[in-house]
Amino acid sequence: MNIYIKVEIKEREFLSRFILGAYTALKGNEVYIGDDELLQLVEKKQLNPGIILEKSIPPKKSRINQLKNYKKNKCIITSLDEEGGLATIDYKKNFAPRRFSNKTLLYTDMVFCWGRYDYNLNKKLFPRHKKKFLITGNPRYDLLKEKISHQFSNKHDYSIKKKRIVIISSLMIQALKRESMASLSSLKNNYFKERYFFRKSISDNYLKLINNITKLYKDLIVEIWIHPKESLKKWKAIVPKSKNIKFTEGKKFILNDNYNDALIYIHNGSLMAFDVLLKKKNVVSFQPIKHRLNKTFPNKFSKIIYNEKQIFLLIDKLIKKNNKINFNYENKINKLINNSKNFDACEMITSHWQRYQSNSLEKKNRALFLKIKNKIRLFRQSINYIIYNNKFAPFTTNEISILKKKIKKIEPRFAKLDIKLLGPKLISLRKND
Repeated sequence: MNIYIKVEIKEREFLSRFILGAYTALKGNEVYIGDDELLQLVEKKQLNPGIILEKSIPPKKSRINQLKNYKKNKCIITSLDEEGGLATIDYKKNFAPRRFSNKTLLYTDMVFCWGRYDYNLNKKLFPRHKKKFLITGNPRYDLLKEKISHQFSNKHDYSIKKKRIVIISSLMIQALKRESMASLSSLKNNYFKERYFFRKSISDNYLKLINNITKLYKDLIVEIWIHPKESLKKWKAIVPKSKNIKFTEGKKFILNDNYNDALIYIHNGSLMAFDVLLKKKNVVSFQPIKHRLNKTFPNKFSKIIYNEKQIFLLIDKLIKKNNKINFNYENKINKLINNSKNFDACEMITSHWQRYQSNSLEKKNRALFLKIKNKIRLFRQSINYIIYNNKFAPFTTNEISILKKKIKKIEPRFAKLDIKLLGPKLISLRKND
C-alpha cells in the first residue's frame, strides 16, 4: 500500500514518523514522508490512493475540504494529534473543539489516541464516531526505548564535566516577542489571550531565573532546550552572555539511559517533561505565578516549586548529595501514554493500517514524477526568494546517509529498507525485494 505521512514541524515529529515509516515499510508498503505539499499532491490526484496520516483534524473549512479531496482520491484517512491535549487544562472546553469535530471525523477512518485519557474523552465527546478512536500511543515515546534512544540521543559539542541545569522552553520567545496590546488583535479567542499573558509572565520570570543561576553558580552549565518553533538567534539576544550557557536547538531531545544526568530539568507545562520523567530524571515545574493554566499534566507530575529561593535550595542540596527527586507518577503516566513502557506505538499503528490492505491502495507512484515535481518546487522557491519554512528545514544527502546507518543498528530487519531522498522535503521508504 501507499502510506503518506505528514510532518509539520520537522525537529519535533520527523524522527518518530521516520521510525514509524520504517516499521510500516517492512510490511511491504511504499512509505512517503514529507510536509504539507506531499498531501497536496494526494489531494490533486497526482499521487495514487493510499493511507494518510494527518497530524490533526481541526474543524477548519480548509481542512474539511482537504479531507473531502482525500476521499475523492479514494484514500483512507487516519490522524494522530501531535499535541494530544495533555498540556491543556481543559480537554473538553479548550482542546477537543479546536482539534476535532463531527464533520472532520465524518471523513476520517481512524483516530489514534495517546492513551486512555484522550481515548475516553473523545468517545464521550463524539459518540457518533466512537469506534474510530483507537489507543496506540505516540511514536515519539517509542524513541525513548533504549534500542532507539541509544542511536539517536544528542551528542553535545562540549566535553566540560561540569554539572548541568536544563531549562525546557515552552515558547518563551513567542510570548516575549509581542510588545503591545495592539499586537494581540489577532488573538480573538479569550483563551488564547489569557494563555499569552500567562506565558509572557512565566517567560519574564524564567529569564530572571536563568540570569540569577549564572551569577550564583559559576561552576554550573545552564543548558536551554529551545522549542522547535523558536529561534536560537533571538534566544542569544535576550540571555546574558556567558560561557556557561549552552543551547540545544530545536531538536527532539532523546535521552539515553547512560547519558550524564543534569541536576534538574526545569519547565512549565512542556510535554518534553514526560520524556524526562519517563527516564526518571529530576524534573521541576517552576510556577512563579499562581494561575489556573499551571494545572497541566506535565506540571502535575513534576516537583512543583514556586519561587527562586526554593530552586536554589534544591540545587544546593543536589550538588552536595547528588540524589534523586522522589518519582512516583509512573503508573499514572502509563495511563496517559499507552506506549510509555511496554507497547510500541509504531507496531500498533502499522497493524491498524494493515486492516485496510487492498489492491486499490497498492498502485505504485512514479518516483521520477516526484523527483521532477520537487525540482520544480525547489526552482520556484529560489526564483521567488522564498525562505524555507522554519518548521521544516530541507533534508540533506548527509542527513539521509546518517539515518540509513543508524536505523540498521536498531533492528537487523531495517537493513532491508531502501530509503530515498526524492526532494528537499520528501523521502520514501520501501522494502528491497
